[in-house]
Amino acid sequence: MADRLVTEMENPDIDVMICRAPEFYGPNKTQSITNSLLFNRVKNDKTALLPISDQTLRTLIWTPDASKAMALLANQPD
Repeated sequence: MADRLVTEMENPDIDVMICRAPEFYGPNKTQSITNSLLFNRVKNDKTALLPISDQTLRTLIWTPDASKAMALLANQPD
């Protein structure tokens, strides 16, 4: 999909922006590994599952913050 958008960026009639984000986590309906295996399990008095290596860096973004950032970017004149 990103390749197709990059191609369309060459068309001056279409405004295009690619916004990439790390894994989302956040309130309520966010379906992510972090929510499903960590936060939701702890909230339901279950043991958190962390099937990851502590040697691998992971980046997360809080869903409301991601939404604000994407809206801010999308509303820029350039």
